[in-house]
Amino acid sequence: MKREPLDTSADTDSASVSTTSKSADGSSVSVPKDNERKVQSGLLNSLPDRAQLEADRLARRKRTLEDEEKSGDSKRRRTAAVASTPPTPLISRMFYDGAFFPTATSHAYSREDGRQAIGFQDILGPASTPDLKLAIVSSYGCSPEWLQSYFHPAVPVILVAGSGAEESGPSMRNLSDNWVQTCPKLGSGGCMHMKYMVLFYESGRLRVVISTANLIPIDWKDLENAVFVQDVYRSSSSNVIGNKLTAESKQSTSESKVEESFAKILESVLKATNVAPALEHYKKTKSDLPINSIDDLSKLWDWSSVTAELIPSIAGKSEGWGRIMKNGHPRLMRALKTLGLATTDTQNLVVECQGSSIGMYTTQWFNQFYLSASGHASALKAHMDISEGRRKKLAYPPGVKVVFPTLATVKSTEQHGARSLFCTRKKWDGTTFPRAAFHDSESRAGRVLMHTKVIVHFLANMIIGSFTPNEDAEEEEQQSSDAAGWMYVGSHNFTSPAWGNLSGSAAAPVLNVNNFELGVVVPLKTEKELDNASAWKRPPRKYAAKDLPWVREMFSFYSGIPELSGMQIMDEN
Repeated sequence: MKREPLDTSADTDSASVSTTSKSADGSSVSVPKDNERKVQSGLLNSLPDRAQLEADRLARRKRTLEDEEKSGDSKRRRTAAVASTPPTPLISRMFYDGAFFPTATSHAYSREDGRQAIGFQDILGPASTPDLKLAIVSSYGCSPEWLQSYFHPAVPVILVAGSGAEESGPSMRNLSDNWVQTCPKLGSGGCMHMKYMVLFYESGRLRVVISTANLIPIDWKDLENAVFVQDVYRSSSSNVIGNKLTAESKQSTSESKVEESFAKILESVLKATNVAPALEHYKKTKSDLPINSIDDLSKLWDWSSVTAELIPSIAGKSEGWGRIMKNGHPRLMRALKTLGLATTDTQNLVVECQGSSIGMYTTQWFNQFYLSASGHASALKAHMDISEGRRKKLAYPPGVKVVFPTLATVKSTEQHGARSLFCTRKKWDGTTFPRAAFHDSESRAGRVLMHTKVIVHFLANMIIGSFTPNEDAEEEEQQSSDAAGWMYVGSHNFTSPAWGNLSGSAAAPVLNVNNFELGVVVPLKTEKELDNASAWKRPPRKYAAKDLPWVREMFSFYSGIPELSGMQIMDEN
């Protein structure tokens, strides 16, 4: 198989796309005048900004809470690379084993930890040539003009983002000749929060990007985010013949494992986020698309080098363990089992969870997430066998560390990204709020604020786990691992709307998920590697008695900064 090397943002959105645009690292990307994009009036400019999306989401959430109150229902083994400074530019590198990067920020060009940061143009390749044949990109917030400047005008782009009208059903609309916006149905209170890119190139390379960053300038310039990049190439004579798995591959891969593969889960995510109608739309006018259907992903590309496990959250209600384990935090549990990262030590398990938004935490949710993070299905099922009344009275598990910046840390950074971090004083002062779980978030890059959603765990005890006999999912052999820990990176904030909330019993479990989310989990070999991969300084410092988190009431601290003064705070949930 021949693998040829192929070949971030302004402070405010520009009113038009010029022949030269600035990347996040301050460099210029030139686009020839004959390829200059003609800005479409009304269409691309009509995409809702993050403030409008948040207003719509909060309105839906309020209606849901009111309805609930009325009804009484309120009741294979290689480790993905941790990228270090390479001898060649990032834009020219291929990542066949997968790689994690922090994003470049204008406030820490030279990172204190020495890690190489990635810019938006490094991910896509040059905008001046149409080597990119098709792009599928997804984000909660989107700046159309900024995003448009990174793509050659001839490249068809499918943008998965909410328009504010998805409560009644999925939506799709043309934004221009080569831009289509699509979105799945969004329930009350939920949001399309996935941040992924699926990029198809002329050479046959397919790049999958899972990110914590929205497609807006502030997330690629002022705030630090995290990115996972995975490259694969079209299959030749490997295990794909005539778009079907060969007999040898069938013998070594069970049907259930195929369905849980990275490629098949990615296909399910694209289908769930309403990409298929947009692809059909392009097929009517474009004969040279790299795929005819979403199912081509697993049939035509070689995914054998992929070590990461995809973790989706698909909004909706799931019942029965078989379905539940495909979604949210139970899917995380399933992935850890597949990777051989399960542990029986559910008393001493420690997970560090960073996000940009703090949820309405309960002991029930903390405990169910904590058990899913062990990868031990039997422990979670045993927990769900406890009555709901008893689950409400359980103590918060001491092994969960919530990593979120203190007010003092935010002030010390003097950055302009604080409006993207969300905690309220009302939550913090709640009588049952887990304040003892909070630890300060200090970036390893320096004095910058982080929008990353990352979970890390160092494993002390490994097991060969198994599912309980009553589980609907097919029982499979658990493989052991020599990994020392694992890391999750993706769009999930550490909240129940993102990861899902379990209710019911072990015999009849129900998982409710509000948001569409996507992330990856990978094993890490040593605690040092885990420290190097982590976005924050480890171990994180526990809040002292005098510490307060950054809360939205403190936003007035930044009232003198022109970029932020008077801007609406938008909680991503």
